[in-house]
Amino acid sequence: MIKALIEIFRKSSPLELAKQELEDAQRDLLHSQSNQEFARRMTEYNQDRIRRLSKYIADAGKAVMQEPAVESAGKHLKGIRVIGKQVKPADLSAIN
Repeated sequence: MIKALIEIFRKSSPLELAKQELEDAQRDLLHSQSNQEFARRMTEYNQDRIRRLSKYIADAGKAVMQEPAVESAGKHLKGIRVIGKQVKPADLSAIN
């Protein structure tokens, strides 16, 4: 029991310190590699998002250019209120 207490409080040898530092460096390397992998995946994810959203915006822009606004509104609206007055989709053609 006394030997165990002495062992706890004795100074570590340079070799033991070097081994501990090596283990710490290996843990730090693994942690850094995990962070690097995460950052790479997040970069890929955001690049994919940008491509997807850019394509969506480009396709939506083409659809708007091909379809007149009045017809588009008439297809999607059953009726809207303009300053308290009910307007039907058929009335939208008079807006031109």
